[in-house]
Parts: sequence; structure tokens; C-alpha cells
Amino acid sequence: MTGENTKRTFIAINIPRAVGKLMPMITSVVKTPLAEIRWLSGFHLHLTLLFLGNIEADLIAVLSEKLRRINAGPRISASIEGTGIFPDEHHARILWLGMRNGSAELISLQKSITRAVADICPQNPRDSFKPHITIGRVRPKVKPERIDFIPFLNTVYNPIHFTINEFILYESILTPDGPRYTALEKFPLIQNSRKA
Repeated sequence: MTGENTKRTFIAINIPRAVGKLMPMITSVVKTPLAEIRWLSGFHLHLTLLFLGNIEADLIAVLSEKLRRINAGPRISASIEGTGIFPDEHHARILWLGMRNGSAELISLQKSITRAVADICPQNPRDSFKPHITIGRVRPKVKPERIDFIPFLNTVYNPIHFTINEFILYESILTPDGPRYTALEKFPLIQNSRKA
């Protein structure tokens, strides 16, 4: 379903700018022509919790209300560490940075979001969620076996620690220069409470 009365939407978490600064080092370890992998710029990096697809514009308010009602839990202490590939190095299509601290909490949050929006955006129950940050995509006509991904999978960098304070409903507008993202609404996680 596409058209003027729909919005292409997804739910995501912003990540630290330090990840963008890693990109030159990360991309340099994959020895392949640039045309074979589409690397994402720092402006397009985020941690996607759920891709919703094209939503009728008049349902956005309903969707937002459902997301507001989620018991999202406290802020999440997270860390970005390591690298990986989906589905595997012999059939690589997506290159990503991993999440270590905070993964269990993000999986729980993603499940809550998926349940909350199920009547508007049903998901494939076979889809499993692994918290990650997509940084590159192997182009469709490229044969992954031609590319040596071992240096990428062995890349070491200092963990990037950050706190997740909110999740965001985005609209993605496709343009000839790449997607343009607009935040439609932000949904804060609650402040951790500690007894004195």
C-alpha cells in the first residue's frame, strides 16, 4: 500500500555520533570496490526496533497513542561492541555493529512494541529480533563469496557506552539522494528510580 495518503514508517533508537566516527576505519577493512557494498553514512545510522512499512496517514495518531501506552520500562544502559553479518559470511547481505549491554532490555522493548501495534502492523511471527546497527548492505547483484569478510568480522574497536532514553517513530521519505528521516514522535523511557 503506497500513495499520498500513506507514510513509510519505522521505530528506532538514536545512537551516539561516535559510531559515525568509526565508519572510515570499519569500511577500510573490507577490500572491495565501493560499488559492491552500500555503506550507510553517520546520518542514516540508527538501531531499528520495528519496520512498519506504509501506514495510512490517518492511522498515525492511533499508532502513536498505542506506543504511548506501552510500559516501556526504565532507561537502558547499552554498549555497542563487535561486528557481524546477516545471514552469514557466505551469503552476506547486511553488515552490522553489535549490541552487548542492553540487548535483553531491547529485545523486551521490541516485543512490547510489536504487541502494541499488532492490529495495525501485523508482523511475521517467524521474524526474530537481534539488536544491531546496520552499517552496510551488499548490493543485490553482487556475489558475496567474492568478498573477504573475515577482516570485518575480526575488527576490534573500543566499546561505545551510552544510555537509551527514548524510542522514536520515524517517517522515511525515499529520495534520489537516499532516504530522509523525520521524527514524528518521541516516546521517553522512564527515569531509573533509586531509593535513598
